[in-house]
Amino acid sequence: MNKTVMIIDSFSLLYKAFFGVRPMRASDGTPTNAIYGFMNMLLKLVKEYHPEYLFAAFDAGKVTFRTQTYEAYKAGRQEMPEDLRMQVPIIMELMKQANIIFLQRENYEADDILGFVSHAAADHGYETIIVSGDRDSFQLASETTKILYAKKGVSDTVWADRAYIYETYQIEPKQLIDVKALMGDKSDNIPGIAGVGEKTALNLIQSYQSLDGVYEHIDEIKGKLKEKLINEKEMAYLSRELATICTDVPVDFVLNGEYAYDFTAEEVVRQLKNLEMNNLLKSLSVTEKPETVSETQFVISGSEDWAQFKSKTVSVIFSADTIQDTNHVAVSDGNHTMVCTTMTREQVKQFSEEKTIRKVVHNFKDIYKSMVRNGINPKGFDFDTYLAGYVLNPSDERYELDILVRKYLQKEIGRQENFNIQQSFFDSAENSEQNCQAIADQAFANYELYQLFIAKLEEEQMLELYRNIEHQLMFVLAEMELEGFKVDVQMLGELEKEFDRRTDALSKQILDLAGKTEEFNLNSTKQLGVLLFEELNLPVVKKTKTGYSTDIEVLEKLNGRHPIIPLLIELRKLTKLNSTYIKGFLKITDPKTHKIHSTFNQTVTTTGRISSSSPNLQNIPIKTEEGKIIRKIFIPSSNDNILIDADYSQIELRLLAHISNDENMIRAFRNNEDIHARTASEVFGVPLNEVTSLQRSRAKAVNFGIVYGISDFGLSRNLNISRSDAKAYIEKYLDSFPGVKKYMNDIVETVRETGFAQTMFGRRRYLPDIHSKNFTIRSFGERTALNTPIQGSAADIIKIAMVRVFNRLKEQDLKAKLILQIHDELIIDCPKSEQTQAEEILKFEMENAAELSVPLVADLKSAENWYDAK
Repeated sequence: MNKTVMIIDSFSLLYKAFFGVRPMRASDGTPTNAIYGFMNMLLKLVKEYHPEYLFAAFDAGKVTFRTQTYEAYKAGRQEMPEDLRMQVPIIMELMKQANIIFLQRENYEADDILGFVSHAAADHGYETIIVSGDRDSFQLASETTKILYAKKGVSDTVWADRAYIYETYQIEPKQLIDVKALMGDKSDNIPGIAGVGEKTALNLIQSYQSLDGVYEHIDEIKGKLKEKLINEKEMAYLSRELATICTDVPVDFVLNGEYAYDFTAEEVVRQLKNLEMNNLLKSLSVTEKPETVSETQFVISGSEDWAQFKSKTVSVIFSADTIQDTNHVAVSDGNHTMVCTTMTREQVKQFSEEKTIRKVVHNFKDIYKSMVRNGINPKGFDFDTYLAGYVLNPSDERYELDILVRKYLQKEIGRQENFNIQQSFFDSAENSEQNCQAIADQAFANYELYQLFIAKLEEEQMLELYRNIEHQLMFVLAEMELEGFKVDVQMLGELEKEFDRRTDALSKQILDLAGKTEEFNLNSTKQLGVLLFEELNLPVVKKTKTGYSTDIEVLEKLNGRHPIIPLLIELRKLTKLNSTYIKGFLKITDPKTHKIHSTFNQTVTTTGRISSSSPNLQNIPIKTEEGKIIRKIFIPSSNDNILIDADYSQIELRLLAHISNDENMIRAFRNNEDIHARTASEVFGVPLNEVTSLQRSRAKAVNFGIVYGISDFGLSRNLNISRSDAKAYIEKYLDSFPGVKKYMNDIVETVRETGFAQTMFGRRRYLPDIHSKNFTIRSFGERTALNTPIQGSAADIIKIAMVRVFNRLKEQDLKAKLILQIHDELIIDCPKSEQTQAEEILKFEMENAAELSVPLVADLKSAENWYDAK
């Protein structure tokens, strides 16, 4: 094509982009996936086809000449998703900034704009490319108009020209209008003729050429089809009118030789940077090349030259996460960057223990553990950009160096594919300088991040949170991972045999009850589904693409309908416990020390809580007897040691009392009353000493439900009571604790104004969902706003306690070790000779980790295993 007009069916592509790209958000919470997908489509189209003109067609509103003709036209369409609606104004602004001409007209649809432009462009001697994700536009295909049909976005397109349409449907593009007149269109609520589908409609138009031709030959058509066509002839012609794209629309359309769209416009680039669309900026081959840090000047230096950085703050990048015989280390102070390519273990030790060099690192925990294993006592490691990225926005999920550099510095690191520059990269002389440059770039970029993060943390009043909690906690967690938790291997083996015996017995009992042999596979969803829903005729609860679902939720809903169901539920639970914990633990237990070394994740949760993985010790069931037994295998590291377990008592309710400043709740905690009994007394209007166990239990559910913003529906389901009773409980509760009621109202309004909730210690969680027009999404945002100051503050408090306990044990030169954190619980492995001292430290530091208007209480227990200590 020599001269081309391209016109975009805007909302069609926007929907493709929104549903085709994973959810994305900028740091301020703005959803960005549709913006990214849509702009990415435009850039690819322009790069590939270079149209002289680029137009965007938009609907002008819901009222059109079609709705005036047929009121039900497009009725029943779902509302635009709220996250997409928020992105539309930004996309329109970006297109205006790029000088893309908008075309829309009241009373007409975008399809009509497409039709008008394609005809008008042909009159001016131009060919037209219509880009649409909607097959309605196919009727516009002609000698001068091609439709680029975006099936799943620009990456999956089809050229829908006349040849394609004829090959696909054996008719001409214009005849598609008559096909739709017969078959209708559910998405647009075009009625068509009831019972006539696409195949029948196509056969009719292929045979008789048009809707008029069908009715001219109506006597040739037999049976019920003829009857339908006759009875609904008026509806067919109405549907044809609705389906026909208008090509005569009164819009301003000028092909001006001075016109030029420009994605490199300063406003576009600035907007994309603000939205953190760094990959889009990078892909703008027609725009300025994104700045890189590969221009960093550096020197390849001898191993001793790091001494020049004494008394300075420097960024340090180690070549790998383990200390080797020969190490490659990059050091940058922002002005000078040096790569030491031959540092021995001893030289790494000297550098790492030089406390006058204040070191900035990235994701240091694993390197720290490697240093400790190699006899290095790291000093002066004052800042970790990985942790700082998490503190600044705990919803980002990924904090790798290259991602943070792109997001915050708008740069690309000139580097190898893998973040850790392996030693083998330096073995090749020809690649030596290239790879030295890569590690130098990382050090320089990390220094720039450090400077930016320090300023942002200070500006957002989270620098103290970072320095005093998160940064210090990193070393505590590393030491806990190094220490591990010993297990009784003999007991573990015995449990494996016992669980195997029980699962085998249960399996045999189930097979006998079902009348099956051992060849029947109880782990086969297909076989089990046939047994339950075809042979036993149990009601189908849920189906998947491959057949019946037999997951645990389905089984629990079927419980009581057949004797086989409770046995299957029990088998599932035992099998999971056996495979995940018993057999799983046996595989990862250190054969020499008999210890399990879990990983404690500091940057995973949005609440600030620490999580556990490989294995996840937080998920060991505690309500079932089998789950409790698993805790028995965890024992002290020697026969001379004991486990000390401390658990905060009702910390979230105590924080609710403090944060809400509710006098009644504060008084109850200060008087050491049973808070659930006190709540029952208030809610049910009975004296404290007359509260029944049932009333206390229900009050407990209300207490913890309030903390998490529970609704009357949720409470009614939890307590198996009527919704009206649940509503009455909540209302009475809020009347009894007016401070809590005020807090619940105030915090939601505060978060609506600021965009984030925060803990007592300043930790922020951004909550864009609180502005959603979707009730469900908005309600979740409101519940999160209510809970974040409470749950997040609880997370901060136990982190503070961990740091203080760890430091006190070291300061007093005790052999006692902090080995586990689970929610509000800490465990110390301690020589029996130090038990009293360790218990005093643990209790004192946990109960004094924060100053509240109510006492913090930690309950202690010591035992020979975790089960008995809990």
